[in-house]
Amino acid sequence: MATGDMRTAAETSDQTQPAYAFQDLTSDPLLAQAPRTVFHRVERPALGGIPLLAKIGRGGMATVYYGQDGSA
Repeated sequence: MATGDMRTAAETSDQTQPAYAFQDLTSDPLLAQAPRTVFHRVERPALGGIPLLAKIGRGGMATVYYGQDGSA
């Protein structure tokens, strides 16, 4: 990245690669009632139609998941 280039590493990398490794979220109790969708031939929990692929972090007030919107 050139000096003064304010793009993040994700914006400058190959966009075909996921930002996080896929995780099996089927046993996650917070997603037990979430609807499911198929992403890369695997059924995954989804919120708002966006498949959730990995858990990024968890704190006292929230859990953050990585999802990938295939319609963009």
